[in-house]
Amino acid sequence: MSKASDKPVAAAPTPAAGFAAAEDEAGRDGGAGAPMSDKQAAQLRALCQERGEDFDPGLTAAQADERIEAMKAAREG
Repeated sequence: MSKASDKPVAAAPTPAAGFAAAEDEAGRDGGAGAPMSDKQAAQLRALCQERGEDFDPGLTAAQADERIEAMKAAREG
């Protein structure tokens, strides 16, 4: 006969495990403060060169998106 203590016990996920995943998601999805992606940097650098403006490599992903959209709109309009 087996004792109750011989049964495997499923470990509950720790709260820390969920936080790490959330941080990873924020970084990949452009969460607040996430740096711009390489793709955004390349696109923004090209637009800046086209317009004779300075490229700021320190922008966040959200800031880069805003600047890219504004520069595209100015180019089209």
